[in-house]
Amino acid sequence: MDYLLDTHVALWWWANDSNLPKSVAEIVSDSENTIYFSAISGYEMLLKNRLGKLQLPPQLVDNLADEVGAEGWVEKTVTLSASARAAKFEAVHRDPFDRILAAQAIDAGIPILSKDGALDAFKVDRVWHLT
Repeated sequence: MDYLLDTHVALWWWANDSNLPKSVAEIVSDSENTIYFSAISGYEMLLKNRLGKLQLPPQLVDNLADEVGAEGWVEKTVTLSASARAAKFEAVHRDPFDRILAAQAIDAGIPILSKDGALDAFKVDRVWHLT
C-alpha cells in the first residue's frame, strides 16, 4: 500500500522517538509499502531548522534527499494541482504545510500517516494506530 508521511512522522522515525507508535513504525518499515516523503516536508524541516524552531542532525540538513532515498522512501513533488487544491480548501486550518500535505494525499488517493487530527478537517484519509 502507498502512504504519505506527515513531517513529524519522518522526524520521529529518524530520531527513533517513542511518540511514533509501533504499528505506524511497522507500516513505514514494511517493504511491501511505498512510503512517500513530500518535498513540502523537506522545506518545512529545513526552514524551521534555519529559523531555530527545530534542531536537525547535520546529515539531514546537508543531505536530506540522500537520507530520504536511504530509507527507500519516494519523493513526492508538489504539483500545481495540489497547490490549487490546498489554496481552495474551505477548512479553517492556517498551516500551509499541512494544507499541501493533505492536498497531495487527496490528489494521489493515498492515506497520510499523521497524528495530527486537524488534518481531518480536509477529509483526508489519515492513519494513526496507537497499538
